Amino acid sequence: MELLKPTHALSDDQRNNIKKKLNRISHERRRRMQQIEAEKHERVVARVELYHGSAKMFAAVKELKELSQEKRKDMIVHDKDGEVIHDKEKQAEAIAEHFHAQFTKPGVNPIQMFSGSARSLNIPLTSEEVHQVVAKLKNGKSVGPDEISAEVLKASGREGAQLVADVVNMSFTRHEPLKIGDGFLCAIPKPGKPAGPRSNLRPIVLLTLIRKVLSLVTLHRIRPKVERFLSLAHAGFRRGRSTSDIVW
Repeated sequence: MELLKPTHALSDDQRNNIKKKLNRISHERRRRMQQIEAEKHERVVARVELYHGSAKMFAAVKELKELSQEKRKDMIVHDKDGEVIHDKEKQAEAIAEHFHAQFTKPGVNPIQMFSGSARSLNIPLTSEEVHQVVAKLKNGKSVGPDEISAEVLKASGREGAQLVADVVNMSFTRHEPLKIGDGFLCAIPKPGKPAGPRSNLRPIVLLTLIRKVLSLVTLHRIRPKVERFLSLAHAGFRRGRSTSDIVW
């Protein structure tokens, strides 16, 4: 049996040859992995192309969901003692507890959704306002608890916009909550941070579509008065302006 020589006993040429061989193997492995990934995507496209019409869209969504699940890695979450939590439900509870403590203040009561007696809005929501706002919503966004996407509301046209306006107006007229405060909390690990501590997670909340629509309509209504209130030196978070205007 030929014994391997220690690296300090190798000549410079031998070490260079070993490095070249390792680099060649690494490049070949990378190319092969890329080829396997490309072949997998080609098979996905071939399966989707077997469908026609709207069925093709649903097939594509299903295939993309399965691909994303393949790439998903298990999240590492620590408890208060720094131990790893293995149970998924307990992980979710720990994450929810962490962010609840961050965004709530002890002793402060939440703002009530309605005050006074039930009455209609002074300026009821109109279908035209909803239609204009919906047209600006971005496609391809994850849905919230209502499971309604922007694409669905856009496809419903003015009839869907009228329905949303009627639902919101009726909520204020009858003081019936719409549960627009509900959302799905998704925790995403911060890049470059050690896995485990809950402080190294970034919270993303998927809200209901009606909440987004109502927020944008409210912003559209108050923007003229807010613009008159703000000083000319205020450039951040304003339409058509940015903080670079301050520099210029």
